[in-house]
Amino acid sequence: MLRRLILLSGAGFLFVVLTALTQLGGVIFLASLALAWFLRRTGSTKAMAVFAGIVLFLAGVPLANLFIAPSLATLHGRVALPCEMSAEKPYAALSPVYCVLGRNYVRPEVQAMLEAMGRDLGRDDPGLVVATLDANFPLIDGFPLPPHLSHDDGTRVDLAYFYKDAAGNPLPLAAPSFLGYWGFEEPLIPADAACTDKTRWLTFRWDMDWFQFFVRKDRTLDEERTAAMLRWLVEKGPEHGVAKILLEPHMVKRLGVASPLIRFQGCRAARHDDHIHVEVGG
Repeated sequence: MLRRLILLSGAGFLFVVLTALTQLGGVIFLASLALAWFLRRTGSTKAMAVFAGIVLFLAGVPLANLFIAPSLATLHGRVALPCEMSAEKPYAALSPVYCVLGRNYVRPEVQAMLEAMGRDLGRDDPGLVVATLDANFPLIDGFPLPPHLSHDDGTRVDLAYFYKDAAGNPLPLAAPSFLGYWGFEEPLIPADAACTDKTRWLTFRWDMDWFQFFVRKDRTLDEERTAAMLRWLVEKGPEHGVAKILLEPHMVKRLGVASPLIRFQGCRAARHDDHIHVEVGG
């Protein structure tokens, strides 16, 4: 009895975690358990049933997000942002992980804004590709996208900064962190740092010290391109529905772009000196 309770509790925990991280992952997980149970009932060995369940889960999550979720998303007024750069789309996910996990969905007006921005910036800078990070899940307004405090209605998208290699050459779809997040740009002047009080509780403002081992030191911020993107968002963005931008104060100062649209997210939300948070409409 205790063993069964532990297994059920573990399965329930995994279902919640997978649903929180990928939305459809929890459903695929339940389907994989059902397949394993069915195979066992029909005479398959335990090893074969477990193997089949694992294969279904590992293949099902990316396949569902890449081929099924786009159709379901249209029913909820959302479209998938591209996973790869192309001549037709001057924007794409920085990492395929966002597409595999189904975190690359937005409302059409957000996609239109990205197309306009990429097109305008590309006129003066051919080959430029805007890198997207977390956007939203494909289904259900109000469904959270952990660890974000918003990103729940299709109107938000995070944009990576632009970077250069050690020789100063622009890098397309690249960042110091393979995720785009947590490769923080520290304040050039220590006094410009926000939220220096480290005694806060219940906060998502992580410094991610353990992750810095994976952050590449040979990539530096492309201030000119990043400032151009931010300038477009505050000057032309409102024509395309841009209503709010979240960015760390020291990055606003460093990039030299000021606007009432740019706000500080506060000390309990994630740091925004590794990306720009953009909201359209609302």
